[in-house]
Amino acid sequence: MTWQVLRTVVEELDVAEQVDLLGEQHARFSHAWDGIKWILARTPDLTGAFRKLGSTRNYRLIVFAGDPLADTPNICVTYHFTENDVFILGVMASPRVDDLQ
Repeated sequence: MTWQVLRTVVEELDVAEQVDLLGEQHARFSHAWDGIKWILARTPDLTGAFRKLGSTRNYRLIVFAGDPLADTPNICVTYHFTENDVFILGVMASPRVDDLQ
């Protein structure tokens, strides 16, 4: 399968700073983050994403569940996209439920 469009992923400045912090807090965050950007560049209109329809932009919020085998946290991403770009507006990570027990 080939993708029709490969969008450019643009991280807002505060997102880039948050990604650096989360990379220090969670051992495998950077690996998961690279995968999330890969997914969003190819298929930003994900099924299951929460949508906030604005007057000029359609915002999305999606949570990528952490994985105990990969040792990745839950990652929540807020973004919007155009035909050529995905703009990441916010990112947050939290421990997996199995980490809290």
